[in-house]
Amino acid sequence: MERKQTIPTPPPLPETWLKKCSLAAKMSAQVTLVVPCYNEVGRLPTEEFAAGVLGWPEARILFVNDGSKDDTATVLEELVARNPLQMSVLHLSQNSGKAEAVRRGCLEAAEQTNSSLIGFADADLAVSLSEMRRLADYLADKPTLHLLAGSRLRGLGCSIERTLFRRIQGRAFAALTQKLLGLGAYDTQCGAKIFRSELTPLLFDEPFLSRWCFDIEMLKRLSLAYGEEAFSQSVYELPLHRWVEQGGSKVSLATPLRMAGELWQIRQHYKKSAAIQKLKIASVAVADTPSIVEEKRDAA
Repeated sequence: MERKQTIPTPPPLPETWLKKCSLAAKMSAQVTLVVPCYNEVGRLPTEEFAAGVLGWPEARILFVNDGSKDDTATVLEELVARNPLQMSVLHLSQNSGKAEAVRRGCLEAAEQTNSSLIGFADADLAVSLSEMRRLADYLADKPTLHLLAGSRLRGLGCSIERTLFRRIQGRAFAALTQKLLGLGAYDTQCGAKIFRSELTPLLFDEPFLSRWCFDIEMLKRLSLAYGEEAFSQSVYELPLHRWVEQGGSKVSLATPLRMAGELWQIRQHYKKSAAIQKLKIASVAVADTPSIVEEKRDAA
């Protein structure tokens, strides 16, 4: 009979560390990272999360268990118990997809914490917590920027480990995104983004149309709200120093076709939304402008 491995209960955090975290939280801009999880047993790097968050006292991690069917809930509860001051978990009763898990997590983070920055990262830590910290620090130091996205741009000094197929697939998808939506982004699907918490209602109040392309839909919402010029000045893609493709991805061969369909759906929906918005602006302008008849009457 196979023996079930038991995980020993970790010792409580020392009081000096609790005081250190509390002081850092008051002195520094807090960051909450949302990490969506679905059937992550055997894939979730629990030790990296535990060690990484200890080295980042200003950070809080909110795991979102998206209705997992395996023991992910138990793994997350045990991980959070090791450092409840910096980690917590939100359990969703049923699987709703990554887009909804991220959306629910970001809304929860905005409501339950006083973080000035909120972000999300993949559960496999293809982008490490040290890289996420670098993104957060960069955004905190640039008050004119409102959203920062990690970019898997290969270059000197960068270690981007991706298969050739995924690189080609990524560039083709980026070209299609630019053709249909014109956002100008190099890498929309990198699972590392951080934004100012004030943007949460605009980006996440409404459920996303898409399950896979919600990053793009999120940028499109911001683009429509800001206008093209302000959008280009407030959003920035920061090349990652390191990104490691992890095994066990839930992306199938049919996923690119679904994503292309979602892109078209996003284009049509927000194209209509933009037209309605322009019509409303025009109607307000007309309502505030005296008619020709009234102008002639006033002149007489």
